[in-house]
Amino acid sequence: MPTVRANGIDIRYELLESRAGTPLVLTHGFAGPLDQWLDEVRPLADERPLLMYDVRGHGRTTVPPDPADYSVPSFAADLSALLRALGIERAHIGGVSMGGIVTAQFAVDFPEMCESVLLCDTTCGNAPLGSDPSAEGPAADWERRMRTGFPLLINSVRERGMEETVRREWDWNQQNNPHIEVSPTPSKTTSSASN
Repeated sequence: MPTVRANGIDIRYELLESRAGTPLVLTHGFAGPLDQWLDEVRPLADERPLLMYDVRGHGRTTVPPDPADYSVPSFAADLSALLRALGIERAHIGGVSMGGIVTAQFAVDFPEMCESVLLCDTTCGNAPLGSDPSAEGPAADWERRMRTGFPLLINSVRERGMEETVRREWDWNQQNNPHIEVSPTPSKTTSSASN
């Protein structure tokens, strides 16, 4: 798969073009580079160009050693630089989980590049609601889970590395996720997490 130098890093991407039109750009979640969901989203390329890429620090995109090089604004800037390098001026921008957070930041920082925005299984910055211990409802519950989960993931990656963190997540999902068997690519996820 190709890479392009953008925003000071090499970004690996996959551009599927079976039809003309405004591209759909999808950003993956934490520890889920494009290989892990390519088969699931490939049919979307039947309707329009589909661009997926590995976020900074994931898959085959550059992994900067300094933790200061990682932030949601830098991820959004990477996406902008990738689109510009590929000659894409405007696109439908979407993301899942962490990719949804990147998408929301991108929409704020680069609105002129957004034809539309698609946020999936993510947070949209409900911090005041989520940090209030008396707040109730799905948004507050999700925000509390995010505030607890992200520091744990960061600590795990620092202590064990990305590959071991992904392997542990996969092991946990196999034991605790009642829907694990309906994943369309479980063997691919297993092999990606264990390599």
